[in-house]
Amino acid sequence: MIPGSRETETMKRIKILTLALIVLSVIRAQVGVASTIDQVQSHFQAASEFVRQERYDDAIHEFREVIKVATDQESIEGALYWIGQCYQRQGKWDGAREAFEELIAKYPNSELVPLAKIFLSQISAK
Repeated sequence: MIPGSRETETMKRIKILTLALIVLSVIRAQVGVASTIDQVQSHFQAASEFVRQERYDDAIHEFREVIKVATDQESIEGALYWIGQCYQRQGKWDGAREAFEELIAKYPNSELVPLAKIFLSQISAK
């Protein structure tokens, strides 16, 4: 046996195992992202159906689930906006105000901010 060859074989095995772990981590992350996107879409679809049926409390619950699982800002912004809309459609002004104000405070550059401000001004007039 050549001196040091055992150590070299061990190092090769460690490198291969390390590479395998990295590859598995990447695959798990990709699967997790796909799963999250599916969850967000599922909750948005359910919420949209509840809004159509005027089941606003159920819709709010689904939009809150979107906020819990979403990793992208656009989905969270949309969920906050629609939570405000659902509260407003029920005449629950405090809930609507909170949702629109949260959207404006957390995402001031969102394309939904101008609409949220319009609805806030309408709520203030009540």
